[in-house]
Amino acid sequence: MRTDPLDDARRALTDSVLGLPGVVGTAVGQWGDKSCIMVLLEKDDPALKARLPRSFKGFDVVPKVTGAFRPF
Repeated sequence: MRTDPLDDARRALTDSVLGLPGVVGTAVGQWGDKSCIMVLLEKDDPALKARLPRSFKGFDVVPKVTGAFRPF
């Protein structure tokens, strides 16, 4: 079974950032013409963004404000 390096990196980054207050998830996305790891944020928080890595395992890390996720 083959693994996807981007998704493997996303999962590993998720383990290290999901406990940070204001981080609500991660996703694989596009930034320009490159695949990236998106870190989903509850609100625009410059201090939190500064704590996130700019890249992880060779992939750009892009913060994205999505708001909180709530079950219906």
